[in-house]
Amino acid sequence: MRPETPTPSSMPSTAPTAPTHRTAATGVSARMADVVQGAGWRRAWRVLTVVTLVAVSWLAFTPNPPPAADLGWDKANHFTAFGTLAFLGMQCLRPRGSRALWVLAAALAFGVLIELVQSQIPGRDADAQDVVADMIGAFVGLAVHALALWGVSRIFGFRSGEANAADTAAR
Repeated sequence: MRPETPTPSSMPSTAPTAPTHRTAATGVSARMADVVQGAGWRRAWRVLTVVTLVAVSWLAFTPNPPPAADLGWDKANHFTAFGTLAFLGMQCLRPRGSRALWVLAAALAFGVLIELVQSQIPGRDADAQDVVADMIGAFVGLAVHALALWGVSRIFGFRSGEANAADTAAR
């Protein structure tokens, strides 16, 4: 019996394999999923939210806010501030079905608080229409968040639940 000669297909390859495009895309997708929804980035989103909340509070409670921070219409100021806070609020909380309700409840409470405090500040006045603008902005902020999450997940190829595997394992 004659010894078999190894063929190239039966020999183990010692050459390093180059990463495929899919592997690189998966790495980017995992990183983006973590930035968008992962627990590791949630602290950064919370810090950004607190900074924004402090800035909005300062602008709301200052008797004469700087003209550079004014959009030209008071309702637009409220709309923009609360849309931003709602978007950031969604990023701060773990993805659960009730987080939008928590964000809206917090927006309503903060909007009412602003108007109550402004009624006591000379040069400022309370206006129920400001709370309406706050809530419209908050609803739009939630919609923009949902649209952004959908778009990012489509572009980077992850589903919203995939980013939270570490969160679920940590519980």
